[in-house]
Amino acid sequence: MKGRIVGPGFKGRLALSASALVAALTLMAALSATASALPNNAIDGVDGALQARAQQQSRTLADHLKFPLTHLHLQVGWARSGKDVPNGLTGTNESLNGDIDHNGPVCQIAINKDFFDGIHSRYEQDEVLLHEVFHCYEYDITPNSHSDHEWVMEGLARWADLTIFPRTGFGLALKALTQYYGSPQKSLFARSYDAVGFWAHLQDTTGKLWERIPAIVRGDVGGDDARAVENALAPGHETEVLQSWGSSAFDLPSGPSPSWRMSSPLDGRHFPSPHSPVDVDTSSTFTLAPWSTTQLSIGPGPSGPLIEIHLDQAVHARFGVDEDYLDTDITSRIFCTAANTSECRCPAGDTGSVPPTTPLPHEPDLGAAADGTGGSLVITYLTPADSGYCEPEKPKTGSLPGPISCKGLLPGYDYTIEGEFRMVLGEYESDPVPTESTVDGNYNSLCLFEGYKGAIEELPDPEFKAEKPGEKAPDEAVFVGVLATGTFTEAASSVAIAKQDFAIRADAVHGSPVGIGEESSLATTKEETNKYGIHECGTVAAVRVKNEVAGFAISGVTSGACGAAAQLLLGEVAAKL
Repeated sequence: MKGRIVGPGFKGRLALSASALVAALTLMAALSATASALPNNAIDGVDGALQARAQQQSRTLADHLKFPLTHLHLQVGWARSGKDVPNGLTGTNESLNGDIDHNGPVCQIAINKDFFDGIHSRYEQDEVLLHEVFHCYEYDITPNSHSDHEWVMEGLARWADLTIFPRTGFGLALKALTQYYGSPQKSLFARSYDAVGFWAHLQDTTGKLWERIPAIVRGDVGGDDARAVENALAPGHETEVLQSWGSSAFDLPSGPSPSWRMSSPLDGRHFPSPHSPVDVDTSSTFTLAPWSTTQLSIGPGPSGPLIEIHLDQAVHARFGVDEDYLDTDITSRIFCTAANTSECRCPAGDTGSVPPTTPLPHEPDLGAAADGTGGSLVITYLTPADSGYCEPEKPKTGSLPGPISCKGLLPGYDYTIEGEFRMVLGEYESDPVPTESTVDGNYNSLCLFEGYKGAIEELPDPEFKAEKPGEKAPDEAVFVGVLATGTFTEAASSVAIAKQDFAIRADAVHGSPVGIGEESSLATTKEETNKYGIHECGTVAAVRVKNEVAGFAISGVTSGACGAAAQLLLGEVAAKL
């Protein structure tokens, strides 16, 4: 703790210049209701008993860190102002009670006497002193810069005091663990004391955290969080750390450590977590911030007995307390939630087959963690029929519709670009030739910028600024209407393949069903007004009828490109399939 114990823990602050203190006070007031006074670590002289106890904690830290305080000397006493130091405050000074100087030789610790005397055991009092002395070691490591972020400065100090005093009952210290377990979605770099859980897991998975602390503290000088993490991870251990970081935060009483329960910082003592995992029983996407975790409990759902789990490259996960499936061992499986496994097979008469499935774990807990990129975790529930593995018996040859070109797909659109229209749109000499291909019996046709409906109008330039009285704005050639910037058609060799293709299209559209064809999806952008005062928007849409999928992207005047007009156009497209 950079010194002061406020709110969730020992809230330490460097002794800063007067102007910096005012700025720090403004920030602290927003973060903690108890931080209402200007920090000041002045003491009423060195207290011999406190000094001796702090020096003992310094020797303990030196044993763990393998080096003593080199640049700084401890000066510990009772806080001159209890109002300014409600708990404890550490800073570096030029000399005892002298002018504040970040590079000074004295690390001064001010302790609020009433607060300290109110701690019920000497064990926990010594924990407070060790926490403050640990800040002196952090300052000693980087004597010329104290700009490390709190996830490093406070999180490491909290890990150190709980590690050396694992039997503590001190509420302010243990609260950091409660906050860690209760905020899995919080990015590591946004944490303070509650970063203790990350450091604990790092110790559990890689060991030897004490010896990496100097490199970690030096790495975050200037707020270089990425470098601090790089220095914190033992070389080659990032994947190992991430694979069990999310699951360790389940904090299962009987779970193996470090995969499902942390051993550090309380030396194996179980610390009950109030946090419950998110129950999942339907297709869901979970977004993970950089260096964050999530805890899920995956159960049977009404959308089907098959479950597929997808992890972004930046996300690592562990699934099933007993099974311990990891990463690709999760994503390569299809999990079956049905007690009768026949429900996870293709219906009788269908061709194809669902690949071998894996029973859902008895304890289907899933813990995931993201690296510095952040990413997503997607859980999909399926029936065999909509899994893409099963196909109904194929209809007789010729019963499925044949290919349709994207050319001329949109009724009412002019496909000739000429005259002023070409000038408005740029160097389009003629209608672009559609691209067509047939692969494995599936036909595809794509038309880019295939047409328009509307007209060129002469409108005054709204940005014109008259230089003479009565001078009028010149007219500009402006297209008023709707552009078809992309249409496509697909004729799949089977309805099942067409369903898969439509699902991909619909996912890209991020739209809503509109009751057209057998499946449809349509999305419209927010209406905007261009500089000529014309209301414009855009629509992307896709529709499937039997084995054929088609769609379009249009943009222009609201009356033609959005809402009912776009749905009408999609209906006309569906009628051609």
